[in-house]
Amino acid sequence: MNRRDICKLAGKVGLVALAAQVPWSWLERAGLVGEYLAEAAALPQNYIIESGTILCDTQLGLAGIAGHQVHSGDATWSVSEETGSQWCRPSGVTKVFKAQVTAAGTVTSQYRFDFDISRTLIGVSAFQLPMYYAGSGNAAVLWYVAKEAGFTNYYTYSNGSTPLTPDMWTVQAQARHQPDGTNGVPTISDTFVRVRIRLSMPAGGTGTFYICPMYINWYAKPTVVMTIDDGDETSYTEAFAYMAERNIPGSLGLCQPGIGGSSSPVSTAQVQEMIAAGWSMHNHGATHANMASMSESELVDEIAGPVNYWGAQGVTLDPHTFLLPFGVRSDLVDTVLARSYRYSCLATGATFPLWDGIMNPYKILRRPLDSPATLPAILGTLNDVEKFGHALIFYGHKLVNGAASGQTEIANFKALIDEITARRDANRIQVRNLADLFTGLTHPRRKRL
Repeated sequence: MNRRDICKLAGKVGLVALAAQVPWSWLERAGLVGEYLAEAAALPQNYIIESGTILCDTQLGLAGIAGHQVHSGDATWSVSEETGSQWCRPSGVTKVFKAQVTAAGTVTSQYRFDFDISRTLIGVSAFQLPMYYAGSGNAAVLWYVAKEAGFTNYYTYSNGSTPLTPDMWTVQAQARHQPDGTNGVPTISDTFVRVRIRLSMPAGGTGTFYICPMYINWYAKPTVVMTIDDGDETSYTEAFAYMAERNIPGSLGLCQPGIGGSSSPVSTAQVQEMIAAGWSMHNHGATHANMASMSESELVDEIAGPVNYWGAQGVTLDPHTFLLPFGVRSDLVDTVLARSYRYSCLATGATFPLWDGIMNPYKILRRPLDSPATLPAILGTLNDVEKFGHALIFYGHKLVNGAASGQTEIANFKALIDEITARRDANRIQVRNLADLFTGLTHPRRKRL
């Protein structure tokens, strides 16, 4: 299809609708990516329920906040304002703070930003702080919400026990009613006057933080996706069979049978039956090898293999989302994938927000189900997605009883599906396949939730 044909079709259905039906590379070749992004940005977000309000506003600039300074330690910090659109989140924010550790310290070093507020915590359900971090491991962030400027009576949130993941966006989310610590005797009906955001860098570490405005009460429809990798036959006999009885769709990562993936793969007929029941099928690499160790030409073959094989069987793989084998990526992997795909999924992580689009399109988090994951921990993540209004992509592999590492325990899987079904039926969450999760962000033909 040439550019004229693509433009003609886009004129009939719109670029966003067209992008949901054709490979991303078509829009790139036709030079229509910019127009697509503009059209998508003008559409209402399907998932947003509450747009939230700013609690701590970096757009005031460093001179407009209560203060900022080194909190402790001997590292060298450099702090400035940043207006580049790639660092300003969510969309529409005009200024964020950039904090760099340019010379490592001999002990843990901390920097703080103080913001004036004047409000009670009544009516606050959760805090959401978008951040980007690049640098050494084990950097962290926390914040205090205090009754006085001197920080005598306050609540502490996001206590820094979970390090920031380097080289990607995260949204630090914390429920107001679950502080990590309390100092003095604050109560939610008190008028709170100060918030302190405190960055922490371990001894010997350097790195860069981009701190965006902190929001409260930003909430989207909690959305859950179930994915199974490798295309083992148990994805049909166990996962699909159990999920179909409960009208739960899912998604399957397929390799090229005979050279990668499961030694007992699903059949073409089984795949077609799953598609008919609402499942989406995704490229999981031809050989299921570590793509980060491949050359560019090898990556091209690895990506093309499943598309060609399953296409010859009459099965169309989703043209937008790639499931990385082992969740392993590199800059080269991202570059080659971006020629054909808009998104790729990792093999670690938990929930992520949908209220500002996809913050890390080639580093999308998925929550593993495989042993040694326990059912309470798995259900805890499900609780988080509902609490914060985020999205959650689960993934597993071969389903067996007495699962070894890298396999999914059948009993845990069924218990999870039962809980997802109950919450969906109670209208507490929604369930989609992986393709529909991303299509639903800006699809113009879906009604807004």
